[in-house]
Amino acid sequence: ECTRIPRADPPRGAMPRIEVFEEDEDGGFDISASSVAPPPPPSSAPAAPPPPPPSARAGESFIPASTFSERMPGFIFTTREGGTGYYKDENGPEEPPVPAPGKEDLDLSYIHLRGVATPHTVEIVVPVGERPKSAADVQVELVDKKLCLIQCQHWQTPVEVPLAHAADATKAQGWLNSGSLTLRLPLRV
Repeated sequence: ECTRIPRADPPRGAMPRIEVFEEDEDGGFDISASSVAPPPPPSSAPAAPPPPPPSARAGESFIPASTFSERMPGFIFTTREGGTGYYKDENGPEEPPVPAPGKEDLDLSYIHLRGVATPHTVEIVVPVGERPKSAADVQVELVDKKLCLIQCQHWQTPVEVPLAHAADATKAQGWLNSGSLTLRLPLRV
């Protein structure tokens, strides 16, 4: 039995985050509705600082950690015979981050309905090459509805895509295919 939870509007000034929630066999993926974490409830006791993230030293093959705290290039988080933590990923060589595609490499298109002057969708095509391998390697964030940030764990910096119209992240679509990431964001008009 499913219970529908009403969606609350995000707090004013909050930045929605788009999360990949399903990856298809052909490399496509669906993006969730934008969501903003609710503010934490007020507490009378000061919160304990989070534990520092584990750090990898040269030659290490296992870093113990009770919980996942961040991605570590060249490592996977799992439980094995040595316990729970980060294990060296034996299936792939550790590759250094590469520069992100430049704005001049992007293909930005506004899609119009026939006879309508105002566009209803923006399509952004980003050349990503052979990395990332899956949609889970890419994060997309809509900032202030007119700036799209695209980040890949293999890039040194995110790609900033300014938009001419405010976008609606609740119905965004995206997929990876043949070395390109394609995003379609409906516009708010």
